[in-house]
Amino acid sequence: MNAEHLATEIISLRPRIERAIKAMTKRLNEIEGPLDESNLFASPSYWQVAAIRDGMIKVHMSIEQNFRYIETFGVLAITRYIFELLIWFRLLASGNTEHAFSYARQLMTDNCRCASEELAKLKGEIELFRQLQAREHEELGEAAKAAIETAGRPEQFGAASRMIAQEIDRTARRCFCVYADGAKTAGYGPQADLLETKFVPELERRVKQTQEWKDKAIAQMPKSMPKDWKWDKMAKAAGMSEQYDFLYRYTSRLLHAKPISFYKGQKNLEVSEVNMFLDFVFVSILEMSEISERLAGLSNPQAN
Repeated sequence: MNAEHLATEIISLRPRIERAIKAMTKRLNEIEGPLDESNLFASPSYWQVAAIRDGMIKVHMSIEQNFRYIETFGVLAITRYIFELLIWFRLLASGNTEHAFSYARQLMTDNCRCASEELAKLKGEIELFRQLQAREHEELGEAAKAAIETAGRPEQFGAASRMIAQEIDRTARRCFCVYADGAKTAGYGPQADLLETKFVPELERRVKQTQEWKDKAIAQMPKSMPKDWKWDKMAKAAGMSEQYDFLYRYTSRLLHAKPISFYKGQKNLEVSEVNMFLDFVFVSILEMSEISERLAGLSNPQAN
């Protein structure tokens, strides 16, 4: 089968995935009924179904966003993601409640970490904007002084001002600033003040809330649960060591900017390699669909 046929085959799984998501959502609502904040994180059944339901939603999104155009980076990235997701599905469906709790713990931990990182990024931008404001003020002053000393025309100072503003904006862009667009119109100083008075308090409240949720969640979980997640160990536990050994080496070699990935002799994936990876994606999504259907209690799943 060629790549186009395999991509079409993957896309054809979409109705089955949608059916599974609907059934899993119904099952999740049934489990959630008697639960509340005091025991939600103590229910491995809830987190098993929630994780797999959410995973299937991600699969559906991946099918929507990929496979219309086939290229090396896209194939490698989706293959690796689907591989890792399948590891989760197999472990969650194994009956070992440890993995359901591991999912819930990582979810709460990552939410807390993301909020903290967003707050740190915001505070970093505020500091940067104030530095840029001071720099712009200093450079404009020097430009004005130079214009006066050389009896320059007003348009010369105007051109210098535009160049200074453009370079300040480029500096912000190089720093991956989220709020730089507002600073371009309002000014970097006023934008920093706005972020500090309005956005920082909101984010600080969210950081506190996510930390409280994390602490509450962990308090309900078994104390002896392992905290580390190592992909090689998890792949072995899921019976996927051989796939791990091949896929991780191969995808890392080409997805990361290692010399071998940008050496002039390095080619894109061969047709046979593209077909191999797409075939792996298809059978993996098919297996994840089957796992979802079993957990949701679906009978007579659509044949593929």
